[in-house]
Amino acid sequence: MKLFVHYLFRGLCILAGTVLFLSIPRLFYVEEKRLMFGPEFFLGSLQDVTGQIFRFNPSLLIHQWMTTNIAERYFYTLQLLGLSLLAMVTGGIILTGLFIITPKKIQSKMKDLINFSEAVPDLLIIFILQFVVIYMYKETGIKLFRLYGLSEKSYLMPVLVVSLLPSFFMAQFLIKEIESEWEKDYVIFAKSKGLHNLTIYFKHILRNVLPMAVIQLRTLIWILLSNLVLIEYLFALQGFTKDMDTIFTKDAPSVIVFCVLIAVPILFVDLLARITAHVYRGKDEVHL
Repeated sequence: MKLFVHYLFRGLCILAGTVLFLSIPRLFYVEEKRLMFGPEFFLGSLQDVTGQIFRFNPSLLIHQWMTTNIAERYFYTLQLLGLSLLAMVTGGIILTGLFIITPKKIQSKMKDLINFSEAVPDLLIIFILQFVVIYMYKETGIKLFRLYGLSEKSYLMPVLVVSLLPSFFMAQFLIKEIESEWEKDYVIFAKSKGLHNLTIYFKHILRNVLPMAVIQLRTLIWILLSNLVLIEYLFALQGFTKDMDTIFTKDAPSVIVFCVLIAVPILFVDLLARITAHVYRGKDEVHL
């Protein structure tokens, strides 16, 4: 009962926050090139948005979902996000493996490079990759990747761009965890048996740090999603987030459904992280 009341209260708070968010723009208006304060318009907007929510008719949205290409675009976005998540994890594991087998002198420089990636803007990476692809095509006639998705769906280039920097973030986290694991007894015992560092990493250490890596995905999924919104706009991809520039001009239920659909992958990763934390740490020590 206590848990039910807790989630009911959270749901009501989210609903109230949504109503306020959609009504706040009416709190101000422009008159004779001056910004004016209009609480009466704000109160009217609160009533209007609340009324739209209570008059919500699911059949209209279902009809729109079935008769347009919204579903196709939504699942295309989910495919890109899922592939980017897989590429990020794989890239982070590979970068960490390369870090392990490099000499000690090079490891410090490699760690500095990975840490420097935090300061690299996403737009810079996008423009560099676009320039390389276009330059190669002009000079050699070789088309490395499909850059834009105007006529056909593009996968490789968007996934590469979306997951590139987050792969460094994943590697940064894994390196930090592995350095703390490297001095533990089971690793020292494995070294004494003559096992190669990569064997110890893939067979023993990675298995132990994987639960913490799954928990770390709660943060990284936000980075991937924000990158995906940017990529779908710049590459003209026919994805779900292209509606973001017009969605807030529609009625309140449409905005709420749009936000819920966007939040589905985030909630899924959050649930996975909570289950992992519950199993790995124990119920009393889970603080996500």
